[in-house]
Amino acid sequence: MQRVKIILAGLLVSIASCVVAQEPLRPLEDNSFLLEEAFNQEAHVIQHIFTAIFNQQPSRALTINFTQEWPVGSQLHQFSLSVPATLMREGGTSGLNDVLLNYRFQLVAVENETFIAPRVSVILPTSVERMNGEKGVGLQLAFPYSHYVSPGWIIHVNGGLSLIPRRSEPALFGSKLISTMLGGSGIWLASPRFNILCELVFTSETAEDNNGVVEQTQDLTISPGFRFGIDVGALQIVPGLAFPIIVGAHETRSGILLYLSFEHPF
Repeated sequence: MQRVKIILAGLLVSIASCVVAQEPLRPLEDNSFLLEEAFNQEAHVIQHIFTAIFNQQPSRALTINFTQEWPVGSQLHQFSLSVPATLMREGGTSGLNDVLLNYRFQLVAVENETFIAPRVSVILPTSVERMNGEKGVGLQLAFPYSHYVSPGWIIHVNGGLSLIPRRSEPALFGSKLISTMLGGSGIWLASPRFNILCELVFTSETAEDNNGVVEQTQDLTISPGFRFGIDVGALQIVPGLAFPIIVGAHETRSGILLYLSFEHPF
């Protein structure tokens, strides 16, 4: 009997040691749905991101986007490719939008505290409208910032500027389209694998047509949603769902956003 007690005590100590030694699950450090989170891809880890936004007004449209993120040598450098497209159900034009080639530098990375990763992107004239007319290559600058307010809360702030040139003029001097963006989000880590988030994005776009007529549009998007992580071996799958509401100068539109990412080592 004494021997049995000793064996059981040894097993309990071993189990307790394993539990204490086991590392807790890391929180999801993923891209938000509308904003960037300033976490570059870890070395030898690739991520594939799909988003689909369905809007009912003013015309029914489905906007989809595929992004693939690669670390370049280490977590300091990241290259990514973004391929968006729009499928119009009534009116408008369907087809590929402008493709982006992106580079991000992990400027600041303080574990469980602050992350900063400025990005520069080349905007390729691949959209249907621009392939038939304005063919200039554009430039986009972005500044993603992420901060752990507490173990259960993360905030993200984004600022960005896009310049799309006239057909034959340099991007910084003959811009055809100037777009600015400012956004922020709060994410509640209800658990390491289930997050509730709300994103706020303000965009302002100034466009000039061939006759020199300037038109400006501004939108505010409020998008509550959630995401959760599923680990299958070394593969992490993150589905998500959000309900964006877009408030413009003359109308308010609502939609549904679907998100899905796959992250795995290579």
